[in-house]
Amino acid sequence: MRDGHEHILARLHLKAVLPAIAALVQGDDWARSLMEGQRFGVQLTTRSGISTRLDFLDGDVQVDSSNPGRQPLELLFLTDRQLNRTFKGNGFSLPIPVRGFSGLARLRTFAKLTARLDRVLTASPRRLMDENLQGIHVDLLIGTLIPSAIAELVHCDPLCKGWLAPYADTLVAFKVDDSASSWIRFENKRAVFSSGTHGERADVIISFRSRDVAVSAIRGELDTLGALGKGQMTVRGLIPLAEALDRVLERMNSLLNTGR
Repeated sequence: MRDGHEHILARLHLKAVLPAIAALVQGDDWARSLMEGQRFGVQLTTRSGISTRLDFLDGDVQVDSSNPGRQPLELLFLTDRQLNRTFKGNGFSLPIPVRGFSGLARLRTFAKLTARLDRVLTASPRRLMDENLQGIHVDLLIGTLIPSAIAELVHCDPLCKGWLAPYADTLVAFKVDDSASSWIRFENKRAVFSSGTHGERADVIISFRSRDVAVSAIRGELDTLGALGKGQMTVRGLIPLAEALDRVLERMNSLLNTGR
C-alpha cells in the first residue's frame, strides 16, 4: 500500500528538486565545467509511477524531453521511501538499473552533480556569506524549486489543493530585487510556472529587497511583520491568496526538511 506522505515527498524530490539541476548547470561554474562535453541521459523512476528524465547535452540540460534517439540510464527505486532516504542522505539504497546500461559509466559524474546540488540547496548561513554561492542558492530556490514545488503540491497534496482551490485562474509572482524572479499560475486543478517574469499583471506579487532577506524568508527565520514594516519585503495584491501561499510554503518546508 502506498504511503501518502512518502509519495508526496517523492514527487517533490523528482518533480521539483531534481529538475533544479538544469538551473544549477546554467548558473554554477563548477557544475557547468563538470558537464561540458558530457552527452548522456538519466531517468529516475519509482515503482509507484513517478519518473523524471534528465538529458545532458554538452552543458545543456533538458528535463523530461522526448528524445527517441537517445536511451537514458533508467534507475528504478522499489519504494518511494527508498528514493526519499537517498535524497535526504539518510542512508543510500542502490536503485536497480533497468535499461540504458551503457550509461552506467556516467553514473559517477551524475552523482557528483547531485551532490553539488544538495550542497548548494542546503548551504549553511555561514557558507551563504559567499555572495556567489548565495546568488546561485537564491536563483535555484526562487527561480525554479519553489514554484515547481508549489505546482506539484497543488497537484498531489490534498491540504495544499484545498488551500488554493478558491484561487483558480490567478497569477502569483516572486521577485528578489536585482536577482531571481518566477511566476506561477493556478488553473483548474493544476498550476503552471516558469522562471522570469510574466507578461500579465499578477494577482499577488511577493518581493524581497535583497537575497539576504529572501534566504531568511525561505528558511522560515524572517520576522515577516518587521520585514514588511521596514520595506525589506512587500506583498501586493490579493492578501488571502498570499496567506494561502504562506501555508503552502510552510507545508513544503515541513516535507523537504524532514530528517535533514
